Amino acid sequence: MFIRLEDELGAKKKAADFNPISDAMSFDFIFRLLTDGSPDPKLAGDGPGMFDKWLTLQLAPLASLGLPKIFCVFEDLIIHTIPLPFMLVKTSYRKLYNAFYSSSASFLDEAERQGIDRDKACHNLVFLAGFNAYGGMKVLFPSLLKWVGAAGEPLHRQLAGEVRAVVKEQGGLTFAA
Repeated sequence: MFIRLEDELGAKKKAADFNPISDAMSFDFIFRLLTDGSPDPKLAGDGPGMFDKWLTLQLAPLASLGLPKIFCVFEDLIIHTIPLPFMLVKTSYRKLYNAFYSSSASFLDEAERQGIDRDKACHNLVFLAGFNAYGGMKVLFPSLLKWVGAAGEPLHRQLAGEVRAVVKEQGGLTFAA
């Protein structure tokens, strides 16, 4: 992620858009963490947008348009009582589901051994990956980087020392490290 940010800073107008790069890194990390491999390159580029659309549909009923109180009745009727149509994100969700289904054999095998239907387990995995993990990282990771960046040089040195020690102990930069 930081290499991509530096490339954008050097090649463009001395500014880089952090959010798309962070979202791509988050999607890639979560996919690798919860499956048996890395995402297909086409999915890796589109995956964050697919999860964003799906998350928007999931969270829209909780949102408020900020209308004056007199219009709250209409807002409740339109947004909070009528289910939003799943067909708006069906193709994106199906692509995500298929990617997780084809890349999560060990997870899905274990779910079957535990008595959980393979399809239900995959839907739960997509929900865990998209709503809990990706959605959480989308919100919390930029804030975490902000606070670490603002913490100052002593924390930066301490973190660098800890990371270098673990990488040396593990023999390289791996998920375990």
